[in-house]
Amino acid sequence: MGQRTTSRRAAALRKAREAKAARDAERLLRERRVEAALADFFESASLAERIRHDAGRRAERILAEAEREARNADAAAGAAIGSLRELGQTNAEIAELCGLSVPVVRAMANSAPDKAPDDRVDEVPSVPAQEHDGGSAGSGPGARAAPLVTTPARFSTGLAPEDGIGAPGVQLP
Repeated sequence: MGQRTTSRRAAALRKAREAKAARDAERLLRERRVEAALADFFESASLAERIRHDAGRRAERILAEAEREARNADAAAGAAIGSLRELGQTNAEIAELCGLSVPVVRAMANSAPDKAPDDRVDEVPSVPAQEHDGGSAGSGPGARAAPLVTTPARFSTGLAPEDGIGAPGVQLP
């Protein structure tokens, strides 16, 4: 009988080893799949980071160029405000026509590049219609000329110059 027990025992051990080998093979296959998935993750995450970094650098260059162009447009807007003042429009009238606040109009006019600091003024006096355009507009001696701008333009961004937006030196309220 000892022989039978030994052969049964050997058969049981053989089955146990086969089951363990199958389980170990499955575990090894699973571990390799986990390793491959982790490698995919790290590779993809690194690529995403590089893409975002490169896009950020391109965006910074685009924003810097746009800011340079916007400064030129802001300077032109300030010069246009200065022209309106020279044509006899008051800051309040210019603000109404352009859809700006009076402080923004003042700041834009004072930041116009073609003005010397001592040439800058806070208010331009009203010019009667006769003096402004030879008396062809208005209905009396103190009447104002028709506005030069008929459609208000929006200039204010709502952002302060320290945000990098707006006319140079213009403090938006």
